[in-house]
Amino acid sequence: MTLPLISVREALVRAAMHFVAKGEAARAYPARAGVHFEPATVGVLIVAMDDDAMLVLRDPLGDASRAATVKIAQPFFKSARRTTSLGAARAILNIGGGEARLHGVAMDAPEIHLPYPNWRKLTPGRACGSPPAIEPADAERVGIVAGILSSIEEAAPRGVRYSGTTDRDKEVALASFNGWPDAYAVVSPVPESAAVAPWQRPIWSMPFSIPEVRAS
Repeated sequence: MTLPLISVREALVRAAMHFVAKGEAARAYPARAGVHFEPATVGVLIVAMDDDAMLVLRDPLGDASRAATVKIAQPFFKSARRTTSLGAARAILNIGGGEARLHGVAMDAPEIHLPYPNWRKLTPGRACGSPPAIEPADAERVGIVAGILSSIEEAAPRGVRYSGTTDRDKEVALASFNGWPDAYAVVSPVPESAAVAPWQRPIWSMPFSIPEVRAS
């Protein structure tokens, strides 16, 4: 199989890195230790997940020769971004030949040759009611993604909308992002056995319709 050729906005991959499996989660679920890319009808779908949450994004300006999961080191983004003054909307990450390249900086980006989980089956089919409480660390990384997305679409105010679901008898929290109809996160709730203080509960807003993701 030929090596994948992928071109997407760097900021979206940087956002996805916050949901990639790391440490013990990566050892338990090695297929989730990278960012997953899929060609879409328009652009590229970008998926990342660990053992607790999943993020799905679409770059309508991106391109991918085929579906692939690629492992990228987090320090790569800091090194590469120091070499340019381009804004988040213009910086393009190119992946090919087993490398990731950004602004003249290159780093190994090997493909993970393991079946990636079927993220579509993990996406609830409907939203209903109030969302459950989630871990503060999960709420924090959802907020970080919202900030990155707002830096790309400067006209869209930064914000996250949450809802709940009971699909497949599993309650999860769903998050959508202002200005990004094809972006969402699915987050596992805090276990009922865990005590959650009121200040640990994210502030929820009205339920929302699950964004449509146009996959090929």
